[in-house]
Amino acid sequence: DISGKEYSISVKTIGTAYDFDIDEVAAAQVTGMPLEARRAMASRRGYEEFINDAIWYGNDDFVGFFTPTASGGYLDQNLVATGTGGTEWGDTGGKLPDEVLADLFQACNDMVSSTKKIHQPNELLLPVAKFLYIQETPRNDVSDTTILQFFLANQKFISADGVKMLNAIEGRGTGGTECFIVMNGKTP
Repeated sequence: DISGKEYSISVKTIGTAYDFDIDEVAAAQVTGMPLEARRAMASRRGYEEFINDAIWYGNDDFVGFFTPTASGGYLDQNLVATGTGGTEWGDTGGKLPDEVLADLFQACNDMVSSTKKIHQPNELLLPVAKFLYIQETPRNDVSDTTILQFFLANQKFISADGVKMLNAIEGRGTGGTECFIVMNGKTP
């Protein structure tokens, strides 16, 4: 037996606009020069910024990625204190490189195991400072590889192109702490 539940959502239209007055159109026609693209580019940028904000932070019509859920939490997994005690990467008293790697590997493994191998991460999104930290910090004092190089070489899901800096997630962990996101940008 198979059962299911029907869901429906409303579709929203979003748009921006710009215009040219009759004098600008006439001048372009007489001179043979195209109308300037600056307004069109500004309109497109406004649209893209709206969509970006709506996806990450939500709006009146839908829940964004970082909108608190009904239970008060977010759709994330917070970093936990391990080993040397801290939860932050790169801070004095924070996690050691091997503990940072454990966070990264655990997030990837959790996605694969919790979805029964349906979803595998192919992207790692990090705040800019955390990306730079794992890109520049050696794995240990005698290693010639960085945290990021070791991570990429020792897990099979995320390639170097899949590791990205993202301003939108800075300070978006619980209580304003740092977080990172592993995700599958494609459907199975």
